[in-house]
Amino acid sequence: MPLQLSLSGVTEDQLGERVTEVVIESKTYQVSSILVRPNGKYALINQQQVQEGDEIDGAVVAKIDRDGVTLQRGIEAIRLSLYKDSTKRPRP
Repeated sequence: MPLQLSLSGVTEDQLGERVTEVVIESKTYQVSSILVRPNGKYALINQQQVQEGDEIDGAVVAKIDRDGVTLQRGIEAIRLSLYKDSTKRPRP
């Protein structure tokens, strides 16, 4: 079944906001902490510690960086930002 997202009730101003929580097919993903070290990258999603390659609630942790986490669920990539409304820019 393809993923369907609805933008009803979303204002034009909100379209540019970063997402810290996503609900997909009754699954909620919320990132609350990220730790990036030379020996590994870790995130706290739904109060569960994960690292790249781990699975959480049907999604695979594809990438962790200092600003957020990318989950892969089937063919869909889901980006969770750690900082809502952040103006931080990635390092060059």
